[in-house]
Amino acid sequence: MTLSSVTSLTINPEPILQFNLQVPSTTSTSLHKHKYFALHIMKPSPDSVQLARNFSRGIKVTKDPVTGKVKTTRPFEGLDLSEYDLYLNGEPLPLSLDADHKNDVMADDISLNLPILCKNAERIMICEKYKVFRVYNHEIWTAKVKDILVNVEPGDKTGGLLYFNRQFHSVGLPLKKDAETVRVVEKKDGVKEKEEKTVKIDPKKEVVA
Repeated sequence: MTLSSVTSLTINPEPILQFNLQVPSTTSTSLHKHKYFALHIMKPSPDSVQLARNFSRGIKVTKDPVTGKVKTTRPFEGLDLSEYDLYLNGEPLPLSLDADHKNDVMADDISLNLPILCKNAERIMICEKYKVFRVYNHEIWTAKVKDILVNVEPGDKTGGLLYFNRQFHSVGLPLKKDAETVRVVEKKDGVKEKEEKTVKIDPKKEVVA
């Protein structure tokens, strides 16, 4: 599935993130059956957009009108072998992604076998289901982040692939301030007084108040 919003919930005592799902949902039913799953932060690229659209279909169940067999969507089947791999008990093989597994908390889970999108993902978070809350026709999911695979050069940060107004975007340039309200301390008759002033900011100069 493709999530339009994933939020960091807390860092301490352990990192937990959250996301929402509309129900009823076959995707939700599938997630409830599994303890672990992988969340991907995709690179802002055309290939990532195509992947996001493919996976946005979620898990859909259809019945073959001729044979009567039940079929489910399998987005990984349409991918090239170089685009995905398996995360096996803390060791993505045969990849060499930048991840430290010395204190792998999932080493005792011998059944862990997660498919991961290794080619177009910047970071891959290996998550353990924590608590799920039902609110009307939605579920609020919380998950513990057990491992993070980094698939970019150290220090590279793009903000990932963003979705807004039915289109995909990348993070733009920082907004510059042309005015700012600052707290100024002035002395009047030997007594310090505080007041707020709105001052113009020259990008080439540092504002000292």
